[in-house]
Amino acid sequence: MLDRFNKLITKAKNGYSNYSSSFKSLNNAYLLSYSDEKRKFLYDHDKSALYFPKLNAKAKRIMDALSQTYFESDKIALLENNINSDDKILEMWQYAFDYYTKSINLYAILQPEFLKVAFLGTSIAKVYWDNDKPNIEMLDIDKVFFDPKAKNYDDLRYIIHEFSLTKDDIKGYIKDKVYKNVNLEFDSDDEYKRYKLYDIYELKKGKWVLSTIFDDRAILRQEIELKDGLPIICGYTLAQVKKLGESDFIGVYGEPPLASILPLQDEFNNLKNASIEATKQHLYPKMLIDKNAQIDRDELLNPTSPIYVKNLGAVSVLPKPDIHFANLNIQAIDNDMSETSGISPQQNGATSVRAETATMSSIMANEGSVRLNGYIRTYNETFIEPLFYQFAKLIYKYGDPMFFVGVDRSEVMSFKLNLECGIGALNKEVQKKNLIESSSLLGNHFQMCLAIQDIPGAELIKNAHEELIAKLMPLFGIKDFDKYRKEKESDRLYESQQ
Repeated sequence: MLDRFNKLITKAKNGYSNYSSSFKSLNNAYLLSYSDEKRKFLYDHDKSALYFPKLNAKAKRIMDALSQTYFESDKIALLENNINSDDKILEMWQYAFDYYTKSINLYAILQPEFLKVAFLGTSIAKVYWDNDKPNIEMLDIDKVFFDPKAKNYDDLRYIIHEFSLTKDDIKGYIKDKVYKNVNLEFDSDDEYKRYKLYDIYELKKGKWVLSTIFDDRAILRQEIELKDGLPIICGYTLAQVKKLGESDFIGVYGEPPLASILPLQDEFNNLKNASIEATKQHLYPKMLIDKNAQIDRDELLNPTSPIYVKNLGAVSVLPKPDIHFANLNIQAIDNDMSETSGISPQQNGATSVRAETATMSSIMANEGSVRLNGYIRTYNETFIEPLFYQFAKLIYKYGDPMFFVGVDRSEVMSFKLNLECGIGALNKEVQKKNLIESSSLLGNHFQMCLAIQDIPGAELIKNAHEELIAKLMPLFGIKDFDKYRKEKESDRLYESQQ
């Protein structure tokens, strides 16, 4: 059995190796680093070695869009009625869901992942119940190895998760009877040494089972059936396209949204640094001097000192490069990066080289947001929604009984999960402008209703205006406007009872 597990691990790692080089290249591009060999070459030849972080900036813009989408309001998800759902139980469940999402600090968990998914393209999480609360553990893409024959997530037959524990951690699991008591050899000199383990998830007869091995030497548990199904959730912002005839394709991985700008960024850096060097030649031109001119070097370095020569032809200036066309090429590459990524300079707060009106800048920012909305919608459907669906089911099954007084929780009740996505991706100023214009139209309609004494119509317009204001206020940084509305409604109820 141990040999079989090791073969599965080797096969899955070989599948990952076909993607690892591109993941490393994108990771290095985000971390603003040249290769050591290239940096040394540039320094040795007195070349400009600045690194212009275009991919870095665009990744942060995608991260901001995701953050605005999911953390613009206090509630990240709503549990809604489905077939045979009970509204009273859903209300209890929603309260428990909100309590646990706040207790584990979702922002701290998901924010780093929102950044990484922009340049790695795939997010992987492990969702499980940990003692007295649900837990979301984000996993590194180089520590999870998928069934290399899987066409997509639903087609997976096994997953390998590599992790490490200290000897005390392993002994603790053995004591708690999570792992079997097998003879393991530990390094007695280093109590904090980490030992490599593998969790192997396999689909057997329609159910997921879990095995764990200590490196490649011992089986710590074997084919334990998972009561809550597969805890590993993975998703992406952009679907990967398979090459015709490709045999090493792993459909679980997504395409990194910024992968297409990687060669453009390399060329942009080369041209930009060359442009800087050409500009220096304009500011500090090189002199061509006859060897027999007998010119003192200090006369050349001092800009106010005259240069004394017997023959003016003994001194000349090296022709300076024309940087005009270089700048045009740099702008063209910058435009190509905006087109391929969907993130325009305006969305990052940068101005374009071309003279543009405020309206044109808003239009370009809005058009770029269409692509961002596409990324967010795909990420929501493939990762965020399945993650919180599993999260909600764990809360129903294992949540504190005080949240579910009188409820039989032997089976999870059917429910729908509603996550509003896409609103945070649009440029905030565009959103504000659209909502304010809508408010103006509602105001005109309200005045018309009052003029013709249509009081029920005016009341409907007033309620619609309050809903619009509730959407507008978070864009100005006011997150608790719903709370204000509830307090206002309770005051009205109190006054009507007096």
